[in-house]
Amino acid sequence: MEYKIAKNLSSREFYKMINVFDEILRPDETVVLDFSEVTRIDSVVIPNLLLAGKYIETKTGNIPFIRLGDNLNTGYIKNYLSRINFYELSTAYYFFEDEEAKYNGMVGKEMDRCNTTQRFEFSRGQEEAMRRLYYGLLPYISKYLKIFHSDEPLEIYGINDDKRYNNFIAFFLNEMIDNSFRYSKTDNIITVQTNYKKKRIYLSASDLGKGFLGAMLDSKHMDEKGNFLDQDGTGDPGINILNHRPNNMEEALIIGIYKRMHSKKHGLYNIVDEVLQMNGTVRIHSVDKQIILTGRLKEEFKTGEFSQKYENYRDYNIVTTKSFNGVHCEIELPLDVFYGEN
Repeated sequence: MEYKIAKNLSSREFYKMINVFDEILRPDETVVLDFSEVTRIDSVVIPNLLLAGKYIETKTGNIPFIRLGDNLNTGYIKNYLSRINFYELSTAYYFFEDEEAKYNGMVGKEMDRCNTTQRFEFSRGQEEAMRRLYYGLLPYISKYLKIFHSDEPLEIYGINDDKRYNNFIAFFLNEMIDNSFRYSKTDNIITVQTNYKKKRIYLSASDLGKGFLGAMLDSKHMDEKGNFLDQDGTGDPGINILNHRPNNMEEALIIGIYKRMHSKKHGLYNIVDEVLQMNGTVRIHSVDKQIILTGRLKEEFKTGEFSQKYENYRDYNIVTTKSFNGVHCEIELPLDVFYGEN
């Protein structure tokens, strides 16, 4: 089966593709993803695109192929996928195989070395993952995180130089790694990119775990009344803003996002709140539901109104998709608001 990838591969187009695959993929089928007409791939799609290879293999029993076109634009796409680390990871972990390339050249300017994709393996332990988070994203950390400001406790520590980086981007990266070890117990893939032309920062992370609902209904995380359990013994397990165990993925997303609303710990609520206050955008997808938030809803989100009246935000802010296991979080931020004193 051949599937032609959209000319502009955004998150919206990616989930449209998953909806189609859910209907048409069959066991023993050979799948070819045709990139020959693609002119743009949004960086926030990269972690999901990599894991889509595993998703297709699970459904068909075969590793999918990528087909590139025989034109100059293919050179730009190949250049981008190479520099964002897509090819290295897809080859190393057998996410995709390449058809014999018709176009072997790579064209376009060299991308900022800070832009990269990294895989953090569950089997190697959380301590090793945090070490790789520092070293793997060191160019990005060194260039951007030192100029950001936050009153929160410092979180990411340099291994040798004892430098410490503490804004909410560091918290986001930490949160994604921590959640993958605590809840999903699977590998996590993170992409970071800065687009100077658009003056935006893009961060995204994906895993292939059981999603918010599966983790929340685990007896280790929540009791029968819907109260979070104090796993760390800190006396601050977080709140359940809906005051009952989730009945579906939609409720689980709401509960999970607002868990740290009144907490000193820097969880998803604080990260999303800061992004929206800067008029950024957040997308959080869990298995078959996703919540999309923009600066337009920053007050409704901050006060909790969004959580209490979430039914009113369906269709645009709360979207149903076909099942794609795991959690995907993406953030888009304006670059200009960050620059201040070093």
